[in-house]
Amino acid sequence: MHLRQLEVFRAVMAAGTTTGAALTLGVSQPAVSRMIADVEEGLGMQLFERSKGRLVATDEAVHLYKEIEPLFLALEATKARVRDIRDGSIGNIRIVASSSLASSVVPDAIRSILEKTPDVKITLEVQNWDRAAEQVEANIADIGIVFTVGDRPRLITKPLYLGKMVCVMARDHPLARQPVIRPGDLQGHRIIRLSPTSPLGELISIPLEKNAIEINAVVQTRYCNMICALAQSGVGVGIVDQFIVSSMSYPGLVVKQFVPTINLTAYALISRDRPISRLIKRTIKELEEVFMKIAEQDARHEHNPDMRQDP
Repeated sequence: MHLRQLEVFRAVMAAGTTTGAALTLGVSQPAVSRMIADVEEGLGMQLFERSKGRLVATDEAVHLYKEIEPLFLALEATKARVRDIRDGSIGNIRIVASSSLASSVVPDAIRSILEKTPDVKITLEVQNWDRAAEQVEANIADIGIVFTVGDRPRLITKPLYLGKMVCVMARDHPLARQPVIRPGDLQGHRIIRLSPTSPLGELISIPLEKNAIEINAVVQTRYCNMICALAQSGVGVGIVDQFIVSSMSYPGLVVKQFVPTINLTAYALISRDRPISRLIKRTIKELEEVFMKIAEQDARHEHNPDMRQDP
């Protein structure tokens, strides 16, 4: 007995007529009748009694229907899971991101993914850009989210957003009254500095060295969220990426434009050595939507040098 024959039998049992079953299956009524006749012949028992143009199920048919119904329910569930896998709404994904992006942009994207696809399981790890790239290359991580990319021929590097560095300080800091902050303005103030050996720290060093600015770096760290927390508490002034202040709340923290502009690009890293799954594509799409919201915020602040001041 073939699965198709069982499918036709089930459709007749559900519809009560060969005509109804034919509509359900998208075939002709004679084809259904022939299939039922074949099933009865193959099983050697009568499944339906014909009475005035209608089919009446025999006891044997009722018992058979009860036996096969769980099979079809399981099959339909499997088909649904296959569709979920195909559409990227089920599965596991491992994301590795730099500290700042893992603390700012990535959580919003993960929230959106789980709201739309609650069966997805996500692992998020924090690594520096070099280690993140290595994990994606080795297929330990499915996608990397970083600011800096080197020469990585085994990786697809997809730009997500061109951002910038901003200056942060407490509301009562003397520099909080200035419309913008320039390298020379930092002299004479306590500076909370990103480690010069980090990718973002190297970017910050360029305008300082170009203008021969000597700064009083009282605290040094590799993490932008730590700089924001220290600046908020009045320790000093810091330069951080814009994403950390746009996605996290630091009451009393003032955010100023830094001139000259220090641009930085957020990238998604994907391995070239394996197909890009729908779930990875969905993750990138959600990240792009989060960055789009940040772009809209930037547009609103475009003509306002005092970018944000929390109450």
